[in-house]
Amino acid sequence: MEQNKNLATEAERIQNRYNLENEMIRLAALGDAQTLHQVLQANRNTFRFPERGKDELRVDKNLAIVFNTLLRKAIEFGGVHPLHIHRISSRFAVIIEKAQSIEELDKIQDRMIDEYCELSRIGSGQGYSPAVAHSVEFIKKTYREKLNLTTLAQVVGVSKSYLCRLFKKETGKTIIEFLNRYRVEEAKRYLAFGETDIADIALKTGFEDANYFSRVFKNLTGIAPSRYRSHYLQS
Repeated sequence: MEQNKNLATEAERIQNRYNLENEMIRLAALGDAQTLHQVLQANRNTFRFPERGKDELRVDKNLAIVFNTLLRKAIEFGGVHPLHIHRISSRFAVIIEKAQSIEELDKIQDRMIDEYCELSRIGSGQGYSPAVAHSVEFIKKTYREKLNLTTLAQVVGVSKSYLCRLFKKETGKTIIEFLNRYRVEEAKRYLAFGETDIADIALKTGFEDANYFSRVFKNLTGIAPSRYRSHYLQS
């Protein structure tokens, strides 16, 4: 009798975990970082594995890896290109392994929510009209180049004024704002790995000079590129 009760309790716990994972996948695919933060905070214990060894840090690193995979699949469902998914997933895989404490891993998971959801919002063309979806794809392919709005409108096949109004209405951002956010997301990848100096990163991601890049980056993230790099390299 007691064994049946324990089995029922275990089945319920597993079902609750799968329900939680499905809800987190749904929220990440939508790019709803605020709600996803709330859900994870309220259910961290549900999401954690039962203890599988004495090394608690290793157990939580494994959990963070699972969470990285979950978010990776979520934004794939949301329509983000696999190339961008691979970049962010690989970056966080390195950061997770470098973590030195469970508290640090919790903070990393919070950063993962922010960055995956941001990528889901700017990297997916789902729900957009054909003109805006085409514009988004063009921006993603040519973000390293100087954007000419007249050329973009010609590529899409509508007038410049109409495209600007439609883009703002559907994305909530101007074309330039969207472009800069996309460039900053790409810049984060270089900064996190410490591969290139900041002036070169600015050029690689389409900014005219390092000062302008730094201003845009700080405006969108709240910190300077150099501090962002230091933060990740110390993680």
